[in-house]
Amino acid sequence: MYIPLQEQLNSLMTTLHSTGVALCPTRPSHQKANKTIQQQINEVNVKLDEANRTLNDFDAQKKKLSVENGDLLRQLEEADNQINQLNNLKLSLTTQLEDTKKMVDDESRERGVLLGKFRNLEHDLDGLREQLDEECEAKADANRQLSKAYAEAQMWRSKYESEGVARAEEIEAARLKLAARLEEAELQIEQLNVKNMQLEKAKGRIISEIDEMQMQVERAQGLANAAERRQKDFDRVVNEWKIKVDQLATELDASQKECRQYST
Repeated sequence: MYIPLQEQLNSLMTTLHSTGVALCPTRPSHQKANKTIQQQINEVNVKLDEANRTLNDFDAQKKKLSVENGDLLRQLEEADNQINQLNNLKLSLTTQLEDTKKMVDDESRERGVLLGKFRNLEHDLDGLREQLDEECEAKADANRQLSKAYAEAQMWRSKYESEGVARAEEIEAARLKLAARLEEAELQIEQLNVKNMQLEKAKGRIISEIDEMQMQVERAQGLANAAERRQKDFDRVVNEWKIKVDQLATELDASQKECRQYST
């Protein structure tokens, strides 16, 4: 727009000089032509000034748009960096979540194994209790037999003392028989006592193992609960970052749209 006005002004100046109006201002026709040309020159100068102002405005607006475009490009780059960081963080959180899920699954399997062992130990303990009850009944029966043997011995002793020496040989044979039976009963009682002590030891060992298993189950339960809480925390953090990523994506789309509008 600036170049045609300048050319028009130069053409008018050339026409003015070529007609010689400026050299002969006294002629009426030349004065009129000079006035006409001067008006045209003034109009062209006004248009030229307007064109220059418009051009300056365009230049200023172009510079402003360039600055804004630079700012938008910088914001776009920062948004891309933030998106990359969020993607890396999302990948890291996903990896941590998978590890946590795997740890929870392992702890759940371990807990199931411990529960199975605990049930087996309970079953074994019930069997040992039944066996202990049977041994106790056998011990009680042996005690009854021993008491009966002592009663018989006392009876034969009283009988021996009352009947005298006449039946000494018979009483001696009976005494030997009772002594043998008494020794057999004492041996059986001793064996039952040894077996009872073994059962008591086994019972104490089993009870300690059961207590230890219960502690392991409680620790496994605590680990499972802690893992569940960590998983919930991870889910909450992942949801928060997803919301932030969605917001940044929305802002990025708006910035790109605004950048395209500025570019247009």
